[in-house]
Amino acid sequence: MFPRNPHIIEYLGFHVSKQLRMVRIYTAFAELGDLASFYDNHARRANAVDEHGVALPPPSIPVVAIIYMFQAMAAGACLMAHGAVPDDEGHWPGDQPPVWDHSIIHRDIKPLNYFISSSESPVVWPKLPIVALGDFGNAIDEADPLFAQSVHELGTPGWMAPEQFLTAPAIHAVSPATNVYQIGLTVLQLMHLKTPRVQAKYGINDRPFPGFPNDSLFYPQELINIAEDCIQMDPADRPTPVGLY
Repeated sequence: MFPRNPHIIEYLGFHVSKQLRMVRIYTAFAELGDLASFYDNHARRANAVDEHGVALPPPSIPVVAIIYMFQAMAAGACLMAHGAVPDDEGHWPGDQPPVWDHSIIHRDIKPLNYFISSSESPVVWPKLPIVALGDFGNAIDEADPLFAQSVHELGTPGWMAPEQFLTAPAIHAVSPATNVYQIGLTVLQLMHLKTPRVQAKYGINDRPFPGFPNDSLFYPQELINIAEDCIQMDPADRPTPVGLY
């Protein structure tokens, strides 16, 4: 359904094996792996020490890489909500969103489902890898007649938005804001180099990530604020996909 875009993993085709009762999906090859492996490569060195046993500062992911990956994720959120991506200032041609009779809720956005490929552009974010969202096995379309009956629960514990649970108040519905929540959680995981410490649910006051220390100046406060805005408990308080982009 999606137009071809570098930030959604390209679908190539499928094969049905009746003997194995299996459908195999073929997508573009991401030669650099996934964001979960990228995260692991950094996180496992967070407690490294030098030859004298003195703790080394964690190897933070560079700011420019976080910004580019965040932009790629926001582009994917726009594609799911609108079937297109606005210009760099968030404007549509004629100031009207394109006609798109769908609204895709992925429900399982997390580092493991973002795939990484090498960039071949010497101009657009040169030398930074391309991040593309894949694994739409749990995705559902708001236009699907079965949307209301099958929208909850599916996802990965720890990375689900609070409204994905059946116990969530009806006022907080699963929507494109759910995609935004999971994107914010993914970016914060990369910035903190830690996995979410709790699963956010309504009625639980603990947050998936603590705030950054006041003396932590590696990431700009504006960038931190945007990521934390994405994981607000009330979906209405989160940026829209276009606003995030």
